[in-house]
Amino acid sequence: MSLGRLVSGCGLVALLAAAPALQAGPGADGSAQGRIHGTVTTHAGSRYTGLIRWGGQEAFWDDLFQSAKLDLPFPAYAEPVEEPVESDWWWQEIGRRLLREVKPGPRRVFAARFGDIARLEVVGGNAAVVTMRSGTSCRVSGYADDVGATLTVTDETEGETAIEWGRVDVVELSPAPAGAVFAGHRLHGTVDAGSRRFTGFIQWDEDEGLSTDRLDGDSEDGRVSIPFGAVAAIEQRSATSARVELADGRALVLDGTNDVNAENRGILVEDPRYGRVRVPWRCFRRIELARPDGSGPGYAEFPKPVRLQGAVTTTDGAAHVGRIHWDLDASESWELLEGVSDGLQFSIPFARVSSLERDGSATIVTLTDGEQLRFDDAEAAAGRPVGVVVEPDGGGEAFLPWPRVRRIDLAW
Repeated sequence: MSLGRLVSGCGLVALLAAAPALQAGPGADGSAQGRIHGTVTTHAGSRYTGLIRWGGQEAFWDDLFQSAKLDLPFPAYAEPVEEPVESDWWWQEIGRRLLREVKPGPRRVFAARFGDIARLEVVGGNAAVVTMRSGTSCRVSGYADDVGATLTVTDETEGETAIEWGRVDVVELSPAPAGAVFAGHRLHGTVDAGSRRFTGFIQWDEDEGLSTDRLDGDSEDGRVSIPFGAVAAIEQRSATSARVELADGRALVLDGTNDVNAENRGILVEDPRYGRVRVPWRCFRRIELARPDGSGPGYAEFPKPVRLQGAVTTTDGAAHVGRIHWDLDASESWELLEGVSDGLQFSIPFARVSSLERDGSATIVTLTDGEQLRFDDAEAAAGRPVGVVVEPDGGGEAFLPWPRVRRIDLAW
């Protein structure tokens, strides 16, 4: 008998009927410490306070808010916008094209963990001002669907409210109250990516991150939609299908949707060693899910941001010491260093980075715990950096093009 028929006919109906019950019972609710929480004020003056799910995807403080920066601190050094190039990373190509639609001229992607954001003010149909907890602000627009998203707020008194972007005035973020819970729990597991393994909180297909979210696919007996809380493991069978093992011991093979084939946008893992790791389907082998202890770091657990300081050594041995602006615009510890290693994309907060050193066509990244990663410049998520600007304590600035940079040592 095929695996697809292990859950067949009436068995499929029974599985779907029983699925909600798998979330019920004592301890079924998860602690909301790690959930995004705040107050949404609308243009009409209404205020909604509670847990926030951003666009039906991001729900936790270490999830990323992404858009495009409208202003650069050193635009004179920025390279012209490049024309599209062929790439195996389809999401990179989409990002490049969307960036071109914001406005002409140089620009950069804005990416920040929700836990590093204090406030967001909508200033146009597709634009906002994001104020960080450090006090710095950034105008953003477009690039990703986080700007323009519908915000779902679970208000303690009014229940769940979906607020369209066009109605939003201001979002002010704050810790969830003590004792707050949410239905189900956050997805957590271990991902086998072939040469590497990662353990942490999960977003499947860059989307599903809760046990109440659903894994969709076609079995031999028809379309199924299974809550992730009922899934024990998922294993890639081919570019077009996956074997799904259920918590009750049953298994089935699914295909036909981007949850279980190469159209999957990637499995995101919040590995505490690095930050966020994106595992594309071609690298994905297997994931084993397990209920976590908690829902991730709370708002108060995100460290106070500091400016990037250190020394940049050039290829001729000269040292430039002072405030560092990586790739012209990353200037604080909350900002993300992005790169690709062994086909896996890493998004690492600069607070976890000790040094970067060029090695031919690659960059050796040494983390604060001593671990090293080798980023391939040719595959870098945002392309090879333009260069580094250093502002010495005595004033002035020095622009160092990337080919002239040999090593960067950050001072913490």
